[in-house]
Amino acid sequence: YRNKYNPLASFIENKTGDFYKPRQAYGDLASANMVIYDCIDFYHSKELNVFLRKIISERNIGNEND
Repeated sequence: YRNKYNPLASFIENKTGDFYKPRQAYGDLASANMVIYDCIDFYHSKELNVFLRKIISERNIGNEND
């Protein structure tokens, strides 16, 4: 997953890398809940769906040429 040449890993890192940065100087449960919300929101995002369909179709096209 952490391979820098993996397009899915790069996409996820670019889109979610800031989810765990502190939102305030001291933590509380609301901060943790926002991380969970951000992750769920990203998981259901149209942008992720479009990206996944794109890399899957590219992989399928590449396999047809083998």
